[in-house]
Amino acid sequence: MLLALIPFLLAGCDRPEIRSYRVAKETSSSPVTWAKLPDGWAVTENSRMSVAAFLVGGEGGQTAEITATPLPPLGGRETDIVNMWRQQVGQPALGDDEAAKQLQPVAIGGEEGQLFEISSSPTNSEPTRIVTAMLHRKSASWFFKLSGDPAVVDAQKPAFVEFLKTVRVNDAALAGAAHSMAARAPAPHSAPPPPQNFKWKVPEGWQPAAPGPMQNAKFSVPASGGAAEVSVSIFPSDTGGTLANVNRWRGQIGLGAATESDLASLVTPLTASPGALLVDMANNGRQFIGAIVPRGGQWYFYKLLGEAAAVAPQKEKFVEFVKSEP
Repeated sequence: MLLALIPFLLAGCDRPEIRSYRVAKETSSSPVTWAKLPDGWAVTENSRMSVAAFLVGGEGGQTAEITATPLPPLGGRETDIVNMWRQQVGQPALGDDEAAKQLQPVAIGGEEGQLFEISSSPTNSEPTRIVTAMLHRKSASWFFKLSGDPAVVDAQKPAFVEFLKTVRVNDAALAGAAHSMAARAPAPHSAPPPPQNFKWKVPEGWQPAAPGPMQNAKFSVPASGGAAEVSVSIFPSDTGGTLANVNRWRGQIGLGAATESDLASLVTPLTASPGALLVDMANNGRQFIGAIVPRGGQWYFYKLLGEAAAVAPQKEKFVEFVKSEP
């Protein structure tokens, strides 16, 4: 069961859609409620598995996100939980004793939960910090996660801890929410074939690497002036639409959210397939080139990310790779 839950536990690596909308903060049908949002936090659209999601910005356009996610009871599996998040940011697994040392007590809505913190490996092309609080109940295990740019996460941690104190979980509303989330989640048998079965044309010099969570393939590219990598993820939906995806990507290089009217200047059509598009963005010496390609009822998400000096020379090869049939 735990292996089947990994994509759900790590749903935050496929960032939640950030199309803002209004919700009632306290209703009888809400699985989770809170007394007051910290200053600067904005309610955003939930991911496939979360029941509440927020976005907060920092200086320079960096962002962090906060999610609340209920899962089947996982009490007693703390080592597995800690290691799944460590895998998400490129850190090695820990044994039981070391994993236990990562856990700190934290108050969650009047109950005692546990909190742990993880920073991405120095070699990770996307610097990330994650603060996770978990509360195990008989009905479910609750995960509250603050993740994103390390500086923003560190600055928001005190507000996050105070927010947790005001959280209330509504068990009566949880069953309906779980049913809704299950309906949104992709079926296990819909997973695409493993990377070695793909037929796309990989540019010379790109080296295969172990895919991360929610990735179907990954490559390191020649380090001409810096580090960069290419990843491919495949989903059964467009995960929220063009604007939501563009804004997720903008956050990864510290840019602020765009609006619908900005898309015309940010998105370029691709001839890979009908509806395919390309995005090219840069900030503070880092560059992100991304593509969304609908194919055969699935959506292929391609990312070339890293230091601009390494990314820019690979753009033409990346576009040809995106256009090639998988």
